[in-house]
Amino acid sequence: MNSLFNVTFSDEFIAKWRFFLKELYNYTFHEEFAVVPSLWRKKTYSYLPLLNYTDRTDQQVEDLLDKVKGQKYQIRVLNFKYRDFQQNDTVTMRIDVNKTDIEELFSAVLSKRNKRYIRQLDTEEALIRKGDSSDLIADFYDIFSDVMHRHGTPVFSRRLFFILPRTLAATYYVVYKKGVPVSAAVVIDDEKISWIPWSGTHSQYMDSRPGLIMYWETIKDAFFKEKLIYDFGRSSYGSGPYVYKSRWGAVPVKIDILQPKVSNVYRKYSDASSVWKKIPSGVARWLGPKICKYLSDL
Repeated sequence: MNSLFNVTFSDEFIAKWRFFLKELYNYTFHEEFAVVPSLWRKKTYSYLPLLNYTDRTDQQVEDLLDKVKGQKYQIRVLNFKYRDFQQNDTVTMRIDVNKTDIEELFSAVLSKRNKRYIRQLDTEEALIRKGDSSDLIADFYDIFSDVMHRHGTPVFSRRLFFILPRTLAATYYVVYKKGVPVSAAVVIDDEKISWIPWSGTHSQYMDSRPGLIMYWETIKDAFFKEKLIYDFGRSSYGSGPYVYKSRWGAVPVKIDILQPKVSNVYRKYSDASSVWKKIPSGVARWLGPKICKYLSDL
């Protein structure tokens, strides 16, 4: 694997993320760990909530483990040496955007089929807006809520997405067709990484593939911002999202989730996810923000 993939989040990014967590959930901190309360009164020491990985690798955790001995904890780190990927391994998918020019990037990340779809969407007058205005965030949230319910995952509060750009370099992207928001994403930038933690297409517009033009726009922007890595976010190895991201040329990097009892987040919540999908969307949208603060695995 290219050495440029051996990049974690910067110290400055992690400091800003802690500030963001304090403002969002008013978490208390023990050393470097956020103390995540539980619905069942068993707090978790997390390094760090809502991040797929941190500023540490699997070789840089001994001091952290010493600080949470005897406690329930969770530490997410990248493992760059891991190669023998297995079904359901937790990975982050990364694209090398350190290219000579935009044409090289275009050739590297777009298949012939995706190129054709993007050209077709261009002719259909799909409009992309990006920024951090209130109306844009509201349109993003409507789509994101639908995506999370479809995947059986509680949705964060609107407040999270309004707070985010105050602390971090966050940009919202929304694709509109005939004035209707159909696909959306948020990109958060670090020194060398453009990370897309939350994105998707509204269920009513999946067939027209508006996400293609949106993802291409975010990848292009990562290139123009001179990032090394476009991080497509966390997936389960071999899953549908994993396959979709790999079609963009993204490659997996293992995420080690360290905790006292080994478990796989995707297997752990499979039953709960199935139940959540059956909850009426309005109820899920109301209930999700009330419980996300207490879910250390998000």
